[in-house]
Amino acid sequence: MASVGYANFSPFGNKTVTIENSVDESSLEGENTVSVVTKTTDTKSNDNKTTEYTVKSGDYLFKIAKEVLGDSSRWPEIVELNKDRYPSLLTNPALIYTGWVLKLPGSSNTTTTTASTSSTTTTTSTTSPSSTSTIDTVSSADYTGATKAIFDIVKKFCDANEAYVYGSAHYKENGYVTTSDCSGFTAQFVNKLSELAGVSCVLGSDYPSSTNFANSKYTQPITNAFPPTNPRDLIKPGDIFVMGKGAGYSCGHVGVFMGYNSAGQPLFAHSTGSAISANASMGKIGKSGVRVEVFGYSDQIKERGWGMYRLNNMSQIVSNLENK
Repeated sequence: MASVGYANFSPFGNKTVTIENSVDESSLEGENTVSVVTKTTDTKSNDNKTTEYTVKSGDYLFKIAKEVLGDSSRWPEIVELNKDRYPSLLTNPALIYTGWVLKLPGSSNTTTTTASTSSTTTTTSTTSPSSTSTIDTVSSADYTGATKAIFDIVKKFCDANEAYVYGSAHYKENGYVTTSDCSGFTAQFVNKLSELAGVSCVLGSDYPSSTNFANSKYTQPITNAFPPTNPRDLIKPGDIFVMGKGAGYSCGHVGVFMGYNSAGQPLFAHSTGSAISANASMGKIGKSGVRVEVFGYSDQIKERGWGMYRLNNMSQIVSNLENK
């Protein structure tokens, strides 16, 4: 990974770790149920056969490629096969909808059939993803300048935090809190970043609730697309995400954007009550609380509302940190 500054931030490199365990999906993703309709076609080679897949809640292309094709890096092949049916995949491949029927490329794992034979089978799996899952790691080497400062602060929170506790960390504290909820962590982060840059914190003495981070007193909106892909650096490390309450949720959710992994998926730092899984980039596995992980596009995000915001004085923060 070449060193990059805040102004020319780019996605991380292909630094991977292999986990030899079944991997829990993010709490923001849908059920681990895969519905596949396999249609064999008149072909001489198994590799040329295509299948059809019906998109379900919580799906995104990287996940479909991993679970169904066995290789997450094959998601661009899905885009290529479906660009005529769903042209929006060319401009926003992260945005897919429940009920879409996607063509999937064939592989050597497809059931062998005789040429000129046509059959249709439906299989359903409720198991977790493949027992071997490749994930991206992040380290301070992936950041420089202002982004390095952002990484260091978030890592200290991940190292110190032991648990998600609703209503915790809602006042300024020295050091790094051991318990927090999502807005407590995010406000602590903003305060630490402001102190490091030598600027006044836009939050003042406030520790706003999750949805109030979207208040113009503190931030300005960037986009409500998830994830924003045109251009890729529209959002930058340190920007704030805000999710609404939505039906069935007692509160919103908030956290910090940390960059993209090698598959182009956005990574976010946040505190939540679910256990931190082995595929998180940072955080104490098995505990709740602060972690860095991928958010898959899901119906939950659509239903609750989503927005990316930038601190009102972020340009000054960045300038001061870059000049340190």
